[in-house]
Amino acid sequence: MSGFEVSVSEEGTEQIRKRLAGLQEELQQRAIRAGLTSAGKPILETMQRLVPVRQGDDGGDLKRSIGRRSLSKNARQRLGLAENAVAQRLGPIKKVNGYSQAYVGRLVEHGVDPSTRKVFRRISGTHNLKRRYAHIRAYTYRHPGQRAQPFMAPALAQNASQFESRFYGGLSAYLKRKGY
Repeated sequence: MSGFEVSVSEEGTEQIRKRLAGLQEELQQRAIRAGLTSAGKPILETMQRLVPVRQGDDGGDLKRSIGRRSLSKNARQRLGLAENAVAQRLGPIKKVNGYSQAYVGRLVEHGVDPSTRKVFRRISGTHNLKRRYAHIRAYTYRHPGQRAQPFMAPALAQNASQFESRFYGGLSAYLKRKGY
């Protein structure tokens, strides 16, 4: 989560609310999901264009992990959203080569401060297990840090002005397809 919220103004919503009031709740949720999908598509494309790609074997993993996912009921409860609310998450959510890239995306977006890290490593062997902490070794190293390379916040900022019109366009296109 990047901390940005996009709200829709009340200007054209009365007309949409009147149309949605007569629809079934499931159809309403599908229409809103279609609007969110069409509004989020350019944001995803901008994220994929702005994400830094590393050279090497795992280069491009973060870029391949960028996608869209509807939030589950538990996730909506955790975020304090209504039970029947429709919400989508955009960003590094897909697993690539069996690994989630969400943590990597956060580190790239916000950067890492230089610091000293301590790593504990377990050494196997029966002799080491007889003593209480003999099988654990600690290593200390200095992490140089990593500068922030934001790609999610700029993608949202670049597309925020058109979000509302794309949302309503996707919503009305869905309702037109369904014959409303």
